[in-house]
Amino acid sequence: MFRTAARRGPDGFSGGRKVSDGGYRFPLGVASAGTAIMAFLPEDEQDELLRGWTAHAGRFAAGHSEEVVRANLASTRLAGYSVNPGLVLEGSWGMGAAVFDRSGRPAWALSLTGIEPRFRPDRQEELGGLLMAEAHRITQQLGGGEGGRRPR
Repeated sequence: MFRTAARRGPDGFSGGRKVSDGGYRFPLGVASAGTAIMAFLPEDEQDELLRGWTAHAGRFAAGHSEEVVRANLASTRLAGYSVNPGLVLEGSWGMGAAVFDRSGRPAWALSLTGIEPRFRPDRQEELGGLLMAEAHRITQQLGGGEGGRRPR
């Protein structure tokens, strides 16, 4: 399944701490789209979210410890795309790539979700490349100048 997600605030507008994804709302850093967005936020914003991680993640905090999230953010920055290995729902995997706005901030994400066998390691690289290519294309169409991947 292919999805798009937007960063939403408490009032439903962009700029907040949750991601709306296919009718579900996940805190940034939990599902693949929110991890892709959070990984490319400025470090001070990431640190602010992580300082209050338990409150921020709510019911997802148990399956997404701060250590797990930090590791996911680091691997996302390295690869350019996120991989969620069934942390939200066992057996349901996801991958995401951030789409950047004109100022170079991650504002949206594209994501894929499916059953675990569809996300074997050899396919992750292929799917991640496709997600990043499409995220880059959308970023460029929106006038983003960072090429779909925020430099760190």
